[in-house]
Amino acid sequence: MDNRVTRAEKVVRDLKRKILTGALATGRKTANEMIGVLPDGTRPKTLLEKAEERRMATGLVVTKAVTDATPAAFSAHCASRDDQSAIAAQILSQGIEVILGGGRKQWRPTLQGGARTDGRVLVAEAERLGYRSVTGAQDLAQIQTTPVLGLLAQNSLSEEGDEPSLAAMTGKAIELLSRTPEGFFLLVEGSQIDIQAHKHNAPDMIRRVLLFDAAVKEALAFAARDGHTLVIVTADHETGGLAVLDGLTDPAIDWASFDHSSAPVALFAYGPGAADFTGIYDNTAVAIRIARLLGFTPFPEDHPAAAQP
Repeated sequence: MDNRVTRAEKVVRDLKRKILTGALATGRKTANEMIGVLPDGTRPKTLLEKAEERRMATGLVVTKAVTDATPAAFSAHCASRDDQSAIAAQILSQGIEVILGGGRKQWRPTLQGGARTDGRVLVAEAERLGYRSVTGAQDLAQIQTTPVLGLLAQNSLSEEGDEPSLAAMTGKAIELLSRTPEGFFLLVEGSQIDIQAHKHNAPDMIRRVLLFDAAVKEALAFAARDGHTLVIVTADHETGGLAVLDGLTDPAIDWASFDHSSAPVALFAYGPGAADFTGIYDNTAVAIRIARLLGFTPFPEDHPAAAQP
């Protein structure tokens, strides 16, 4: 077996206990592994929760499980990112209008081939709450109303076959959410760029970047037509210490690590308020500046102490 692949797989497993996304969701830093919870048990409100309070429509669109770290950081509060069954139940309770991604197993009990040990059939619970449940690209294309729960793969999406691309999911989410007069807040993640970088799988990493780029194009095209929508493109970290060598005519790449690196990440913004996202700043500032533009005050803000778990 290739020792590089073996080491990469070990690093990916170890990184299950790391998360940096919370700062982008809440404007507050917390310990690795924690989702929307500070070490003292405080639960900071997320941008998505503040948007729901304002009666904005909200959505999560990802290519890994919808219960994975990034979408969970915007929609749940849990001491461990690994407790994805609990995260799934919290996501359902949030009233999010569009939920699209993978991780179907976290929404079904073990007797139905899922991962839940509490016996709850969250897909059925969602349908009783009015959600339309979709499992493939053709079904998703036909959806015209919210709320919608698209669990489009048992685990992560390949974005091939009957699985929709990230761009298709993004376009559908924008189509549905933009009908709300109060506006919308949408999180879109090209989740597996990071995973392929951990594995030093350059061809599939590049494929996933291009698929993410197509999703960004959907968002920018809408923002250009709408004139009132801010699009922000960034990352919670760099992975692999990737370097592009030998110029543009015959480029080569090299890797410095199988882990996340400390390299600063780029942030691009387009639309009203884009000028607020220039310069170099801490990751918590991203959430705080978004909140300020949307009039979410106070922010950062914690859930009442009586509501702490």
